[in-house]
Amino acid sequence: MPDLTIMIVAAAITGVAALLQGTIGFGFAAISVPLLTLLDPSLTPIPQIMLSLTLATGMAIRERRSIDFSGVRWILVGRTAGAVIGAWLLGFMTERIASMVIGSVVVGAALIMTSGWSIPRTRETETGVGVLSGASGIVTGVGGPMLALLFAGAEGPTTRSTLSTIFIVGQSINIAVLGFTGRTTGFDVQVAALLVIPLILG
Repeated sequence: MPDLTIMIVAAAITGVAALLQGTIGFGFAAISVPLLTLLDPSLTPIPQIMLSLTLATGMAIRERRSIDFSGVRWILVGRTAGAVIGAWLLGFMTERIASMVIGSVVVGAALIMTSGWSIPRTRETETGVGVLSGASGIVTGVGGPMLALLFAGAEGPTTRSTLSTIFIVGQSINIAVLGFTGRTTGFDVQVAALLVIPLILG
């Protein structure tokens, strides 16, 4: 387990990232994963996937009346396929390549979050974005910003609650796939358990 100073900084990063996602509906992993990777690579990305599930559950319950179920189905079909693809890709990645992929995804996420771009919602785009989100979520822990493109014109409560619903199922799938492939460790669970309090406070 990392020393106390590292865990205190990790707790602060987790709280700030949770506050961001609680405000706009996504961004927890986009903030926490790169910063925690720089702090201590062992803290990412599986603990953030677990924490994201906890955060999404709370947000979906809080704003459950605003959930838009119309696009959830095809996005989740895509995310399921993407999670399998992501797990397959992990088998070919060295730690250096994984770090480069995380960096590229985070830069892309930053562009998405500031660009104002949007993608029309059709069955094809929802499925396609779901695949990309699922694969990216497995490999890097960051899968939310690309989903946000589908809900760019929606009201805040609708965006937050609908994305949270997608994250609940999507991250559950990711955790199951990572567990089935033997990539989840007791250390990952311990890190997630230690960071859940700052997550809730955020």
